[in-house]
Formats: sequence, structure tokens, C-alpha cells
Amino acid sequence: MSQKSTTEPKIWPEPVCYFLPPLELMEELLHTFYAKLVLDLSPADGKLAWACVKTRTAYMGICYIDTHVKLMEGRLLDLMKVSMKETASPLFNSAYAQAAEQADDDDNEKEEEAMEEDVWDPLDEG
Repeated sequence: MSQKSTTEPKIWPEPVCYFLPPLELMEELLHTFYAKLVLDLSPADGKLAWACVKTRTAYMGICYIDTHVKLMEGRLLDLMKVSMKETASPLFNSAYAQAAEQADDDDNEKEEEAMEEDVWDPLDEG
């Protein structure tokens, strides 16, 4: 008697990594082994890359596909922008923090002006 396969077709691709180590472990490994250069053959979510940026350690990661490269670059740039504004961060840059704060204030003013101009009042139509 032959058994029929009851598996359903996969809609989503199977993840490459299920359980990724925490950022603190990556930082500790860099510190313990006095790393000066990291060659990462499976960068996954970029925690090791971010730990290297924070400790100013050279890093080279081999990504799986172009989409992975774009997502990792975007994530690292977002983390960098946030970290450069935090005074407790080793990447803090006061000039950047002031410029970013000024840009945020300008954006907020523009949004408020746009909201005031774009308000639709049904009673104004006659």
C-alpha cells in the first residue's frame, strides 16, 4: 500500500535561521576575542554587524540575496541614525543630533501647516 503525501504546498519560504543569539552575546564575543575584523558567512538579522558598528570593528557579511542586502543596509542605517542621537551611545555625534532635531522640528511645522490647509469642512460648501 502506498501512502499519499499529505503535506500542503509551502506558501512562505522556510527561514534560514530560527533562533538567533542576542546582541549582548555578539558584543561579548567581540570583546572576549579582541576582534578587529569579522567575516560573517551568515549575517541573518544583522546583530553581529550592528555589534561591530558599535565597537568600531571591521565587518564583512555575505548576504543571501539582493533583498537581504537592502534590508540589512536599511536596518543598520536606521539603527545608526537613532544611536547617533542618543547621548549614552558610543556613536553619539552632537552635530548630527542638533541637525536631526532641527530637521524634525521643520518637518513637524510643515506637517502642521499642511494639516491646517487640508482640513475639509462640509459646512463651507454651499
